[in-house]
Amino acid sequence: EERHAIEHRAQEAAKALSFGFDQEVAAVNYLLKGLSKSPALLAGDIRAFYDQLKVTPVPEGSWLVLNDLERQVANTLRPFGAPLPRHVDFPNHQEQLDRIRDRGWTVSGRMLAPLKGKIVVALSLRLDDPGGRMNGHLTITLTEARLGVILDDQTLPAGWMKGLYDRKLQPIVADRDGHKGSDLPAPAALATRLANAGPDSTITGTVEVTDDRGIPVL
Repeated sequence: EERHAIEHRAQEAAKALSFGFDQEVAAVNYLLKGLSKSPALLAGDIRAFYDQLKVTPVPEGSWLVLNDLERQVANTLRPFGAPLPRHVDFPNHQEQLDRIRDRGWTVSGRMLAPLKGKIVVALSLRLDDPGGRMNGHLTITLTEARLGVILDDQTLPAGWMKGLYDRKLQPIVADRDGHKGSDLPAPAALATRLANAGPDSTITGTVEVTDDRGIPVL
């Protein structure tokens, strides 16, 4: 009975964390959709659109980026006109662009922000020209610290670990025994359990594995 109670609490905690992150993603989606209809953006007035981005309320620690197909065009971390990264400066940039083109709205995996030097997740909305062809994307970046705040909303017993991992099971932010960071790996055997997860399927349940310390975990 105690084991069953522990499993139930763990699954409910996982659902609550998932819901918290989903709410954050949904809020950002609405924000980017609103910005994509900006008259300044539609008119191609990038300076005016940059000024609009600078005064747009965003989650703490986040920033906004306007991209064309080759590079960042405007980034609220930098003054307008300052040199900005090209997409080739990011690992797996082509994979990210293809996902944005195909899906229209994407949440990236774990990334290192070149201008910030921190682990982040980028949420991107496809932008099209009047002919319906993709001509760029609008991105908001959520930091490890911001995602850690959502993680903190769910209180768990001592000895439990909670975390957010990307689709390749790379850690974005996790918390174990008071240590919080992007360096706490998910158990390797979990990848097998989640191998068939996708945008149209949900995998839930429990699995018994051994963690990176060699300790059996649920």
